[in-house]
Amino acid sequence: MPLIHAQGVKLANLRLQLLQVNIRRDFLMAAILLEDQRQHHQQRRRTMWVKPWLSRRVTLGHYDTLMQELMRESRGDFKSYLRMEPEMFREMLDRVGPRIEKSPEGRPPLSSGLKLAITLRFLSTSNSYHSLAFNFRVAHNTICLFVPEVCDAIVMEFEDDVFVTPLTPDSWKEVAGKFGKRWNFYHACGAIDGKHIAIKKPKKSGSVYYNYKGFFSIVLLGLVDAEYKFLWANVGAAGSASDCGVFNRSSLEYCLREETLGLPPPNHFRVTIETPHTSLSGTTPFH
Repeated sequence: MPLIHAQGVKLANLRLQLLQVNIRRDFLMAAILLEDQRQHHQQRRRTMWVKPWLSRRVTLGHYDTLMQELMRESRGDFKSYLRMEPEMFREMLDRVGPRIEKSPEGRPPLSSGLKLAITLRFLSTSNSYHSLAFNFRVAHNTICLFVPEVCDAIVMEFEDDVFVTPLTPDSWKEVAGKFGKRWNFYHACGAIDGKHIAIKKPKKSGSVYYNYKGFFSIVLLGLVDAEYKFLWANVGAAGSASDCGVFNRSSLEYCLREETLGLPPPNHFRVTIETPHTSLSGTTPFH
């Protein structure tokens, strides 16, 4: 009996300790909830939707001031600003505008022209979103949302017009004819070169994307005709790769090697020298 009584006392003590722990837990949870409610009530209420300097976009932003001045007074400077003529910008706005226009529900949305101008400026200069925000007076976190949307809209609208790869001898002869007529370089079926596009360093990538110019990038390798229109492009190779390395691993190199690109056969100049059709790499033709 004494042994049984001692075990009962120990069990009672354990139950008491467990009860005390549960009470402390309940008090702690209540204190946490009260503190959350206090902080919630003390939070600073939002006093404005737009910062004052952003609200003066129409009167001081680049789109409604500088760009309009350049359109009226200096077409050459407008082209330097957006890398295109004013007429081309208006055409792009007419075609892309409906794709990027937002319904005016609630606060007035940004105009399609403003979003297109910011996107083109970003693509032509690689300026940061913060820099564009100060120039156009649009919040940088808003710019980062609509730039990809505008890029997608441009691709969907213009892809069939400006990105067509010739597949027949006659279409390649047309390309070569333009090179001969405009640049006096005959039998050239395109000019090919690479462009480094700056990116943020991908995680755990080491120096794979670090190029010889001193920044991280991916490579755009493009083939264009005599009027600078893209015929073919390869995008995404690591910045450390050379143009030759990117080309050697591309679909264009494979098609040339397997003779499936549809190039016309060699023919003669007036001096009866048989010459194959070529492409231009920088300033050097390759066969």
